[in-house]
Amino acid sequence: MDREEILKRAQNVKKNQMNEMQEFIERSGCKYAVIFGGIACVVLMIAKIAAGVSWYDTYCIWAIMSGSLHLYTWKKTRARSALRLALAWLGVGILFGLCYIFEILR
Repeated sequence: MDREEILKRAQNVKKNQMNEMQEFIERSGCKYAVIFGGIACVVLMIAKIAAGVSWYDTYCIWAIMSGSLHLYTWKKTRARSALRLALAWLGVGILFGLCYIFEILR
């Protein structure tokens, strides 16, 4: 790439558009958030099972976080596998949410 091409690319970038490094950092941060959120959900689930309380809500939150991460990945990469994972995790999250609502209502 020559100097003119680099300058032309830099001028064509929109104001609010992230560069590749910013996207990588954000995606990595989201992955760590899902991992630590999953660990927190397991700890909370163990505590709720020990207390005899419903634990569906903790996995609902984690599944929705994971689905959101894959949805963001699909938005940026348009990979079909990311879309499938996003829809699957969001579906599981909605299912756990409905189970929790039905359990507390009965």
